Amino acid sequence: MKVLIVDDDGARTASLTNFLIGQRVVGSDEIYTASNVDDAVVKLKNFHFDVMVLDVVIPKRESEKADSKYAFSLLYKIRHSQHIKKPSKIIGITGYLEDLGSFRQRFEDYCLVVIEANRTSAGWRAKIAQYIDYDYLAQAHRGLSIAEVNVITIHGIRTFGEWQNRLRNLTHANLAEIPFHGYRYGYTSFLALFHKKSHEKHVGRLRSKLRGIVASNPNSNFVFFAHSFGTFLLVETLRLMWKQGEKIPAKTVVLSGSVLRSDYDLSFLSDGGVRVINDCAHSDYVLWLSEAFIPGLGMAGKVGFYGFENSMLVNRFFLGGHSSYFDGDDFLQRQWLPIIGGVGDVKSIDDRTSSAFINDFLEEIIVGCGRIKDRVVNYIKGFSRQI
Repeated sequence: MKVLIVDDDGARTASLTNFLIGQRVVGSDEIYTASNVDDAVVKLKNFHFDVMVLDVVIPKRESEKADSKYAFSLLYKIRHSQHIKKPSKIIGITGYLEDLGSFRQRFEDYCLVVIEANRTSAGWRAKIAQYIDYDYLAQAHRGLSIAEVNVITIHGIRTFGEWQNRLRNLTHANLAEIPFHGYRYGYTSFLALFHKKSHEKHVGRLRSKLRGIVASNPNSNFVFFAHSFGTFLLVETLRLMWKQGEKIPAKTVVLSGSVLRSDYDLSFLSDGGVRVINDCAHSDYVLWLSEAFIPGLGMAGKVGFYGFENSMLVNRFFLGGHSSYFDGDDFLQRQWLPIIGGVGDVKSIDDRTSSAFINDFLEEIIVGCGRIKDRVVNYIKGFSRQI
């Protein structure tokens, strides 16, 4: 998604840019700006933009007087020139709609809409964000083949996975009626995390169910979304299938609030062409318990997976806690629907704030507890083998 803002009002350009980035509508590297028509033409010749936001009163060159006729000339060039890459959508903005006068209809003939964008109101930025969001989802819908995509969701412990239904409903409302499979294993107790046999039982059940879905949809690309303990069940199930020579039925695996260890070896997924997107929450302190006390588990859903990141493994860091991904529909719609639609590359995001007390002190204590946990587990295993 590329956005071009053509506006000679630097403060307004900065305000819109910061808003779009802050709301995760687009990334900082996806926004381009131009303060006059000539600058805009150069950028339009070099790049294709999904959305262009155009000030309807703009100068032709830098330091010249702004006039609506120059905006008209730019719109004319966009429509008729073979050398300009035409934006998919054009949104006009002006400080006061009254300034358009008799030109308003002509602008709206070229633009999707003309929005009043003055400094006394902040609502105009949200309107532009909504139009861009819609265009992004429209792209996802255009690139989506219903017959080729199935979505599987897996919830965490001590929850009924209400978000699974919401993600399905949002997908059906905004993209298409693609098949959804919400895997549920009950309101499992926290104590089940400590029992290896309980893990194996859940993995076995998930594998059996997954085999049935794959057999019924042999040509489908599967996109998985898992949260908390569900991430452990999913990855362990896929690892078991891989070990036994079965094809891993996944195109993309999205993990959130993952209880997996940060040094978990995911190479079997990337080697099999499976993309892993690991969504982390900066204040996910629930995972401290997993890291410090529960054998075999960790806090990859807070600190990410260690090692090299590339197109097959992306850690994304957001503010919030263990289940903040599901507070309302905003995160699901902006961060997960495009993944289902297969729009573009998924890029790293890092919203973490620095806190010496948390990062340098408390988290080090948690990591230290995790090392002690590992030593105790290894000692018990060694002692058991001796007897």
